[in-house]
Amino acid sequence: MPGSREDNVRRIYELCKRHADTVCNVEDAGISDHAPLLRAQQLPSTCLLSLDVSPIAKQPAYSDPMEHQPKASDQAKIEVSDSLCVPRVFAIDEKDRCVRFWGGIKVNVADYEFLKVLPDQFRHDLEKGSDCKTSRF
Repeated sequence: MPGSREDNVRRIYELCKRHADTVCNVEDAGISDHAPLLRAQQLPSTCLLSLDVSPIAKQPAYSDPMEHQPKASDQAKIEVSDSLCVPRVFAIDEKDRCVRFWGGIKVNVADYEFLKVLPDQFRHDLEKGSDCKTSRF
């Protein structure tokens, strides 16, 4: 571009300002021409005029509370819960190869092999004198 850097920056700024003024004038005319439709909320929600006058644009930014929480692994390190000591009542059904939990939950074949070892671990932990916080169960 011919001219000094400062002149070119000024001309680009003025071009952008003229463009913004033109866009705003077109939007103002559109809002004026379509005021009854805007008031009745009959324009599509994706229409630029609807977006310009939408109350959604005036709402504060959404902040997800979970984004401000410590990571689950950090919470687990500091959180000691008595819920860990609540007994989990279940029965191993070797005939049907499933585990039935109190309350009607039934775990089938895929997890059966994993869960059927729990009673042996529990007995072993009891023999060692482990409490519910140090038990592998």
